[in-house]
Amino acid sequence: MALHTDITNCVNWEELVTDANYPKTESIYFVTLVTELGQITAKNYGEFYARIRVYSLVSGGYNVTLEDVTRRIGLSTNVSDIPTTKFLKRMEQLATQYQSATANEIKAVYYSALTEAEKETVNA
Repeated sequence: MALHTDITNCVNWEELVTDANYPKTESIYFVTLVTELGQITAKNYGEFYARIRVYSLVSGGYNVTLEDVTRRIGLSTNVSDIPTTKFLKRMEQLATQYQSATANEIKAVYYSALTEAEKETVNA
């Protein structure tokens, strides 16, 4: 199945498709396949960011910041959403396979990222 993407619901979306910003936008399109969240909303951006951080821990690095994610609230793809517990279980299995992180490290990174996003909301 092809990945269908839409960024037109983002604030100032035209800026996100310029030569300077499109590589990050495209990267976030593709990371929806790993996070298994098909869109970034005002309600789920913290969850989206936390999943990126977990994936980064497990895979050895993925350079997306909280600002990158919040800037793209409104981005959507045709990726189906899965529950957090299922996502974390998949990341634990992947981490075991690659011996990259423990279940406790994954949970610590996940909750730390959620807390970071929550603080950002409070300070906004």
